[in-house]
Amino acid sequence: MTKQRINISIDSELLKKAKRDIPNLSGFVEECLKH
Repeated sequence: MTKQRINISIDSELLKKAKRDIPNLSGFVEECLKH
């Protein structure tokens, strides 16, 4: 595997995690703003 390939796979993993975590984060921020 080339370095570029590895970077792309890491990026896609991060994107998957971000997509899963961002809704939680925005909900968390909204909860904080309510209080």
